[in-house]
Amino acid sequence: MTHDIRTHVGGKSEFAGLTSEEQFDMVVKGKKILEESDAEVRVFIPPFDTYDNNTIKALSRADIRILSARYMDENESTDPIILDGVLLVHASQSLVLNWSNMTLNSYDDLIRSFDDVYDKGGVFVFEMHYYHFNKQKNLRLVRNLIHHMKAKEGVAFMKLGEFGEGYLNGTIRKEGGIWIIGED
Repeated sequence: MTHDIRTHVGGKSEFAGLTSEEQFDMVVKGKKILEESDAEVRVFIPPFDTYDNNTIKALSRADIRILSARYMDENESTDPIILDGVLLVHASQSLVLNWSNMTLNSYDDLIRSFDDVYDKGGVFVFEMHYYHFNKQKNLRLVRNLIHHMKAKEGVAFMKLGEFGEGYLNGTIRKEGGIWIIGED
């Protein structure tokens, strides 16, 4: 993945709009590079947050079972769905508001986004990159958001891969609108 703009599907995309075979080749090449560095590849987050059905097919063939991005059909659900054996976990909120000038979302917007997902009983996926933490004000923003989340009843924090694996193996599930984590 190079974040090259290859198509303009969904605005701009590196993957969406390419054939399944082209996407499979790109995924396998990227996965190989990461695995040679002893990284376990379980999750795919497409550049520019864009993908299509061919991306899902390519991921399934490459044995990557977790995808996080916006839903293609703008589905308002905040619950994960399984498509062609790949778990799609809705990307809820990015720390960045505008990628062209790296403007961050405001604290109030982040809180509203989290509260909306929390009120729906969904899964909140917060996207951030390591280079966002080069300024204290960015760290404060994220810390304050985390404090807000922790104050809510029943909130659990985990990495996306952990959530996805648990969902796929049944140790994380939603029953009667309540998320259950663990065997019981």
